[in-house]
Amino acid sequence: MEDLERLKSYWKLPSSYEQFLLYSNGAELFIDDRYGQWGFSLYAVNDILIKNTRWQSLYDDWSSSFLVFAECLGDTDLLILDTNRHSLSLPNECYVLDGDTGYLVKTWQKNIIAKSFVQWLDRLIVAQGSKYWHWISQ
Repeated sequence: MEDLERLKSYWKLPSSYEQFLLYSNGAELFIDDRYGQWGFSLYAVNDILIKNTRWQSLYDDWSSSFLVFAECLGDTDLLILDTNRHSLSLPNECYVLDGDTGYLVKTWQKNIIAKSFVQWLDRLIVAQGSKYWHWISQ
């Protein structure tokens, strides 16, 4: 997959996310069929560079380690892999951040919502598409 190799030249992809892209190449999850105001759009490989260039151009303090892999429908919050930060217990993975567009980018690095892509996806499925990371008092 040529686009995936190109993507890997920009970011060190966590292994679980790379496997997801090889298997699914993006997804639409928990979409509100009636109004389209809820759900998650996980980007396909050919959209990742385009979308990330767009997001980077909108924010002055964007980190080059941010890889936006999905956006939340309805509120346009972003889901970000921070490719420079990972848990010591998961060295081939990286943290997933809540890119809440209602707040400054510099606050996003504190919003770790999962230790890996697969942990985020598992929790999202268990929570039946709810933003489980908002359940925790901040």
